[in-house]
Amino acid sequence: MPTAGTIDEAERSYIPALWKRWLLPLYDPFLWLLGADKSKRPLIEQATIKTGFRVLDIGCGTGSMAVLIKRIHPGAEVVGIDPDPSALLVSKRRRSARDC
Repeated sequence: MPTAGTIDEAERSYIPALWKRWLLPLYDPFLWLLGADKSKRPLIEQATIKTGFRVLDIGCGTGSMAVLIKRIHPGAEVVGIDPDPSALLVSKRRRSARDC
């Protein structure tokens, strides 16, 4: 039985990026190749984020959208959450590298 605060593999309620944990490092390059990144800026513009806004990125995955929001709107508070601890680790590294 898992201890408090841990999730047993059978209790996992999410699908890893690209459906397999070992494919996580390929997730962002794969989306870039498909052109999925091009849709992020128009979505951010539609949100009309302003200084002082608080943005919650639910299912942030590797954090690419959250980091882009913060880069475009440095005066906004941006928080990303995701159930995949491996994706969150990538997101935290990306955030540190971007100084967000």
